[in-house]
Amino acid sequence: MKIPLRNEAGEIDSYIGLSTDITEQKRLEHQVRSYNDALQTKIKEVTDLKDTLEYQATHDVLTGLFNRRMLETLSEKIFVPDNPQLVGMLMLDLDHFKRVNDEFGHKTGDDVICLLAQLMSDECRSSDVICRYGGEEFVLLMPGTQAGKARAKAEWLRKRYCEVAGQIFPDMGTLTLSVGFAEAPANNVSFEQLYLVVDKALYQAKENGRNRCEEGQLQSLTETVAEQS
Repeated sequence: MKIPLRNEAGEIDSYIGLSTDITEQKRLEHQVRSYNDALQTKIKEVTDLKDTLEYQATHDVLTGLFNRRMLETLSEKIFVPDNPQLVGMLMLDLDHFKRVNDEFGHKTGDDVICLLAQLMSDECRSSDVICRYGGEEFVLLMPGTQAGKARAKAEWLRKRYCEVAGQIFPDMGTLTLSVGFAEAPANNVSFEQLYLVVDKALYQAKENGRNRCEEGQLQSLTETVAEQS
C-alpha cells in the first residue's frame, strides 16, 4: 500500500509504503486446505467401505448374485397376505459337481458355477430374484409370473446350460443340471413352505436320473405344514 506525501505546493513528491507479511496467513490457509482434503479422502474411504460391507452382506462374493440372506429378506416382501400374484420358484443344482472339482480343480469348478450364474442373469427378468443359495445350488424367484412359466423357465435354463457349458468346457464331457420348480399364489403359501416343496422336487429330479426338471406337488403343502409344526 502506498500513501502519497505532498510538499508545500501541494505536489506529490514522495510516498510512504506500507506492507504486511502474509506468510503466516498463507501457511494457515494451505494447512486448512490440506486438512480439508484429508478429511474428504477419509469420508470417501469410510463411504466406500460402508458400501462394500453392505454389498458383501447381501451378495455372493464369487458370482455377484444375491446371497441366501438377501433372498430371505426379499421374500418377506413377496410372500404377503395382500399379494395374490403367482410366484414361481426354481431350485437348480449342478449335476456331479464334485467330479468337476476333483478332476479339473476348484478354480475350474468356480468357473462352472459362474457360468450358470451369468446364464441365469442373462435369461431372467429384472424383477426376478436370483440367488446362489449355497455351493452349486441356486434359487430363482419369479414374482408376478404367469401359469406355466416356471416350468418353461426351468426347461430352458436346463437345456441352455448344457448347450453353453459344452461350448465353453468341451473337455469336461456333458455338464448338466437338475431343477425342481413350483408355482403358487404369494398369499397362499410362505417362502419356507414353497421352498420345501421345490426342494423335494429337486431331490426327485436327482433320484430320477438327473438332467431333468421336476414339478413340486403343492398338494403336499399340508404335509409340509405338518412337518414344520
